[in-house]
Amino acid sequence: GNSFVMPKKPVLLLVFAILVCCVDALGQVSYSLAYAEASPDIVTVSIRLPRDRRGPIRFIVPRSVPGHYSVTNYDEFVEALNAVDTTGVRTAMVRDSSGAPRWNVDAAASSWVRVEYNVNLRKMESRLTPSDASIRRPGFAGIFNYSVLGWIDGTEREPVECTVTVPNTWPVYSTLRPSATLSKGELKFTA
Repeated sequence: GNSFVMPKKPVLLLVFAILVCCVDALGQVSYSLAYAEASPDIVTVSIRLPRDRRGPIRFIVPRSVPGHYSVTNYDEFVEALNAVDTTGVRTAMVRDSSGAPRWNVDAAASSWVRVEYNVNLRKMESRLTPSDASIRRPGFAGIFNYSVLGWIDGTEREPVECTVTVPNTWPVYSTLRPSATLSKGELKFTA
């Protein structure tokens, strides 16, 4: 008998609107990387989740670099690793017992907003070859992203907003977003 057939254009518009809302709801993972001359051996990293996450979380550090055929233990240089909940309470993350470059926090009742940690550049330079290590010199720091940036499990495919903060007079250059005009003191970009 009588069947109702919906026109194709309104259905496509509805599907498009739902997709836009879903993508917008995902938000972005926000990375903050800070380097200060007052603490030249340390890079401080903060990874803010796009939305609060209840339950256990896992932090992972890469051990392989594209184009390399060897393992590099960047996890050796991670220090003061904490998960931060919605109230600002920091909880130390625990290293995986298998020796893998993973840390966990299992407080299932907590709702997490970010992970914070330091990377010790002095130790990295003393133990790795110059081609694999981030380096620091008076008035300069060359930060190799794979050597300092880990991720929170489950966020590795989400869009990323990154903010790099250095001393105000320092120019900042990123190979992810190269520019002939360099920002000084801070650079924000997405990836």
